Amino acid sequence: MRLIKITSFSFLFFLVSGYHLHAQKSGNLELLGSILLDGKGTEGAEIVVLKGNEQVDKLITSSGGKFILTLDLNNVYNIKFSQTGSIVKNMTVDTKVPEEEKSTLFSFKFKVDLFTKVEGLDSIANFRLNKPVAKLKYDDSYDDFNYDEAYSKQRKAELDVVKNDMETLKALRDKEAADLLAKQMADSVANYKVDLEAKNKLAAQQKAEADSLAKLNTEKSKAEIEAAAAAAAAKAKEDEEARLKQLEQDKLNAIAEAKAKKIRSKI
Repeated sequence: MRLIKITSFSFLFFLVSGYHLHAQKSGNLELLGSILLDGKGTEGAEIVVLKGNEQVDKLITSSGGKFILTLDLNNVYNIKFSQTGSIVKNMTVDTKVPEEEKSTLFSFKFKVDLFTKVEGLDSIANFRLNKPVAKLKYDDSYDDFNYDEAYSKQRKAELDVVKNDMETLKALRDKEAADLLAKQMADSVANYKVDLEAKNKLAAQQKAEADSLAKLNTEKSKAEIEAAAAAAAAKAKEDEEARLKQLEQDKLNAIAEAKAKKIRSKI
């Protein structure tokens, strides 16, 4: 004969429901869960199962953050849930049941809501994060597994404080980062203006020097041209004077030679 009993619960960290059936073999507790990160199912999240200090199981969530975990009865487990960049949550599961329930197959459904971790919180916040978010155990009043509601409410209040502190710290860091970026951009613009002004000043100075040099070269060339022209004119005048002097000498020589011939002819 199979007996099925369904119960359901809901709270911030876990949405839970459970059923169990009797079997003719050793019983167990099947956990059907999913992990959310900032409210969305997250694939690749890690679940580590510890019994005392011994790791007895480890699995990764599939699409939507879903996973199935089977625990032996009559043990106490600590289960840790984490995702890259998130805080780590853990819960304790006490699977001890009455003797008459040891062949029962129990099932319990829940969701774990993780949120993004912000580094830099104080030791009190870290202590709050390290405590289990829920405690699941067999409840005689339900003849089934149930969570400690009072404890979970207390943990919800504590984690709300931590989450708010993280959001405040993140907002502050985001503002500081934005302010730093704005300052860096302003400094970059200011430095650019200073560099541009210096480059323009240097360019103007170099242009003035080039213009001055060009002017000197032009004046030098003009002076050289004028000097060359003056030298050429002087040389031409000197040559002309020499030519005229030579012509005068040639004329005198011709007259002298003519007189000499006349005298020789009379003799």
